[in-house]
Amino acid sequence: SECSNNASLEITNFSVNGVAANSKTFLQENSSCKLVNSYFSKNEKSSVNDVVVHIGKSSKSLITAKGYLINGFSDFRGLIKIEPSAYFSEGFQESQFLLDGTAKVVSIPDLEISNNEVKCSHGSTVSRIRDEDLFYFESRGISKENAKIMLLKGSLLSEIKDDLLKNHGEKLLDEQLDLLDEGLL
Repeated sequence: SECSNNASLEITNFSVNGVAANSKTFLQENSSCKLVNSYFSKNEKSSVNDVVVHIGKSSKSLITAKGYLINGFSDFRGLIKIEPSAYFSEGFQESQFLLDGTAKVVSIPDLEISNNEVKCSHGSTVSRIRDEDLFYFESRGISKENAKIMLLKGSLLSEIKDDLLKNHGEKLLDEQLDLLDEGLL
């Protein structure tokens, strides 16, 4: 897709059990885009590849990926490319994954910058829920299972600003959690 001069684009993807998402966005002068991929996966393979190319000056981008994986695999790749003509542009990307069971993830945030007058950063966090985190919830009377559900929903739904989409996402998660066998979460 292309974001013309002075335009703004926001795309939010929320999915459960396997996602394959690829996007490529070109930003013209004073345009901006925000790409959010948030997903839950159990025993599935997921793949996300987001590319944003800054062509015009003063363009801005944000790529966010959040995942909660149980016994699955995810491959996230994000690229922000700043062309020589894209002075004063800003590009940021972040990915956060919570793993459970035998889940694995490859997370590769990448920057390709051909201009010195920009602000860019990237980061990736991959972790498992720690016993200390669950103990905190348990010390407040919340079971381990409910604590994991709260962490899962908080992580995956936090970037979704649209209430209708957030409510739909929560419903999809609840349906998936109902299907999980006792003790797998």
